[in-house]
Amino acid sequence: MEQHITKVKERCRVCGRFLVEAREKKTRSSYICQEFAADLYTVFTINTSNDIVNTHPPCFCYRCKLVLDKCLLHVAQDQQQLTPFRSIVPFEWKPHTAVDCGICHPNPLRDKTSPPCGRPATHSPQKIIAGIRAIAPPTESLQDDHLLGSSNNPAILEQLQCPICLKILHQPLELPCRALVCTACLVEWFKVFNCSGVKCPCCFHDTPITAPQLKAAPLLIQTLLRDIVLQCQTCRKDIKACEYGTHQCNGESTKADLQTAFRVLRRLASHTPSQPITIPTGGTARTPTKTASARTIKRRCMQMQNIREVVSQEESSALLRRELDYLSTSDRQILLQEAGIVSVIGPGEALAIKAGLGMPWSKLRVLRSPKYMDDFLTSNRWLKASGVSISCEEKMRQIGRGLLGENLQGEVAPLSFCLSSGGEEIRGAPLVFMPDLNQKVIQMLDDNHSVGRLTWHNGIIPQTEVWVKLGGDKGGNTTKMNFQIVNVPTPNSIHNTCVFCCFAATDSVTNLHSALDRYRDQVKQLQGMKWREYTIKVFMCGDFEFLTRMYGLSGATGMKRYPLRSLECIKESHKQFMAAGGKRKKVKNYMNCVTEPIFDIPIDQVCLPGLHITQGIFVKIFDLLEDACHQLDLQLAYTYTEESSSSSSFTKYAEELHKLQVAKAKLAEAQDAMVTLEEAITYIVIAHGEDSEITKFLMQQAEDMRQSVEKMVDNSVIKKALCMTYMLTIITKHKQQEEIANTTKVTNKEFAAHDGPFVQGLDNALQSFGVHRQQYFGGTFVGNHIHKALQPSNVECLSSCMVEVAKAKCPALVASATREQTRFRRSLSLLGQCHQIYDQNYIDESQCNELETLIAHFMEDFRSSFPDSSIPVKMHMLEEHTVPWARKTHVGFGLLGEQGAESIHARFNSLQRTYHSVPDKVQQLVLMVKEHLLSVAPQNVAAIPPPTKRIKQ
Repeated sequence: MEQHITKVKERCRVCGRFLVEAREKKTRSSYICQEFAADLYTVFTINTSNDIVNTHPPCFCYRCKLVLDKCLLHVAQDQQQLTPFRSIVPFEWKPHTAVDCGICHPNPLRDKTSPPCGRPATHSPQKIIAGIRAIAPPTESLQDDHLLGSSNNPAILEQLQCPICLKILHQPLELPCRALVCTACLVEWFKVFNCSGVKCPCCFHDTPITAPQLKAAPLLIQTLLRDIVLQCQTCRKDIKACEYGTHQCNGESTKADLQTAFRVLRRLASHTPSQPITIPTGGTARTPTKTASARTIKRRCMQMQNIREVVSQEESSALLRRELDYLSTSDRQILLQEAGIVSVIGPGEALAIKAGLGMPWSKLRVLRSPKYMDDFLTSNRWLKASGVSISCEEKMRQIGRGLLGENLQGEVAPLSFCLSSGGEEIRGAPLVFMPDLNQKVIQMLDDNHSVGRLTWHNGIIPQTEVWVKLGGDKGGNTTKMNFQIVNVPTPNSIHNTCVFCCFAATDSVTNLHSALDRYRDQVKQLQGMKWREYTIKVFMCGDFEFLTRMYGLSGATGMKRYPLRSLECIKESHKQFMAAGGKRKKVKNYMNCVTEPIFDIPIDQVCLPGLHITQGIFVKIFDLLEDACHQLDLQLAYTYTEESSSSSSFTKYAEELHKLQVAKAKLAEAQDAMVTLEEAITYIVIAHGEDSEITKFLMQQAEDMRQSVEKMVDNSVIKKALCMTYMLTIITKHKQQEEIANTTKVTNKEFAAHDGPFVQGLDNALQSFGVHRQQYFGGTFVGNHIHKALQPSNVECLSSCMVEVAKAKCPALVASATREQTRFRRSLSLLGQCHQIYDQNYIDESQCNELETLIAHFMEDFRSSFPDSSIPVKMHMLEEHTVPWARKTHVGFGLLGEQGAESIHARFNSLQRTYHSVPDKVQQLVLMVKEHLLSVAPQNVAAIPPPTKRIKQ
């Protein structure tokens, strides 16, 4: 406080400046306020009798003394108002505060202003005009064209008209000659004379008028203006001036063009009786602005500024912004370039851009000042040509170091890897981790609180708690452990997923223990830790395989007789399993508890993998749908007769299938002919004997066939004929069987499923709403695609594609396609309704009941529609665990899901491509994690501009 009082005494009581401004002058540098208390109150309305020693200075400066003497002189001469002449605005003194005191922590821009030199400057035209406007009384504007009619006495109306604009007075001022003029008209009149040597606009007296001679209109005139009754020329209603603001009329107001009137008055003010008056109607400038002198350009700018002030009702800046909006993008860009306006990107915003784009420092350095690489010299020119400048790298690095700190280490750790020949081996692999997890969690909470991103989701999270999710997943060639702050607007976003441990190996139980055992005590300490006045509550999330490894389970128990497992139950079962010898074959007797849980997070705080549940069930149903389409393709191939030049496997399959059918028909005919021939020959030989004509004919036919068959050993005629006949039929049968066998080799292979018309129709239906299967990871779908595919319109599109293909290719299959459409549409619709409920942030009791009913209907329909299909684990989780979780927590998977851990894999893959040239793999992984941590820093996330909603064409 003593330092504050010392600094207060160094200031001027009136203007707030330092008292050393008149140090070089021969006059006094300061004056005591108590000696001029009455004058200070008269001129500046400053009452020094109420001054406080700790707040108000006791003296005022030499500059304020000059203004004080000048104003007192005007008061002594004319007794006029002082507003136009008081060029100093009194400083507002506030009590001392420890944080933002304006005296102890002054504004450097105000202190850098140099004091005026020489004699005090005369009042500028702008100040004189401002003084005129300050005198004007507040009255209603009655100058619209549709309000000129009056029901009052015309003589009174004539006395209330302005002699310049010939309309009813608005904010009238009284001239020295007692004439009344509108304030706006008088301001324009002063501008004609540049506020010096102004002649009276009514009597044109040689004595110029000055601003101090102006007065507000008498009270009687102001009363008449308030009570005057006008008649609207549009609706013919009588309107009082005081009611003008509330009058509604369909008429359109028009403004008078005062420019011609001012030109006439300007000529009248300067003409001589012997010369005619010429009135200019406008024209073009003699010199273009590009070649004009600086003085001319300044004058033109002032004229345009005055015009904007008049047209925009003293809002010239807003009008200028609107003028820029009407320019095209290219013209606006050229204008900014010619004006030399540069947009400077600050260090914080530039760091957010770098982190969001995943750009290394080397590329950012090239973008800023690429003087080291000739190939990229144009990039900086592009930024400069667009008027963009980026902050220096050192400031950005300094901010980055403050965000990251020193809480990150990298090393080569012994991790487990599976061998292709079977078994495992231990070898060194990069491992990056944060030694202090709790410090990073607290830092993220503080940073989110500082940028105002913390929320309690409308009471879903208790007001006394802060929720944190721990999760992990293996993607690419690295396993990432992360945490998420749930108390943010988008808790499952990639921008809220902070990786605290990352290693280049699989997420096996051995590797998880090697990497995460160091956090066992920290997580136990974090559970229930106090941050500010809130209690931290830790949850666990991830897919089914990850959660079983984290809790030391070999999988689901598969036995419903077991009660729901708890953390203590898992630990006790593991102890019993180890005491019994720890044999894996008997682990089912101990609830599949193979190892101890890595983190002591209660089971009721483990979030169900809602995304993987929906994903697994949808892929299961879609595989069945694709198999049904393939079976329809197999049926279509038997009747497929279209001639096509395509060489797809389905076309070839249909052709071979047609050959197979023809060969089987010929084989049947040959078998029937053989039986008939055997019976005929036997009957003829017995009935007619060996010497009959018929027997001889048969013998001759058999002899002719001898050339094409092997020579028979027995020469008996009957046996020879029978042998030849059998040989003929056997050869025919053998040829047909051989053709059938060759064709069957092709048809047994069937054809590629994607070549079938029904399967192709299913793929086209997926592509119609922007969904496709992944090339890897078992051909599954990403989470966003599943959300889209389960929408009612898209479910209808998927299930109806089979009927459309059947109508186009084979109408005989429409009935089968319709049956398939019915069962798949029902199953997908029920799954979509379940997903829509449990994917929310909050689930109330009525929604829990509805979800339970929908899940029961879905499982009943699935078992009846697909009786031969198995029930996967994720469908079991939907049936047995989803509703109990919802009833217990009333929190949906949209708030406590595992989407964030799944989303960061693509981000890390992109960073790996960026830093692939770093030879040291540990350093490479450290750089990737640092870049990721910068992108999820709340300060950088808050700097991301909100997305612009696209308008669909």
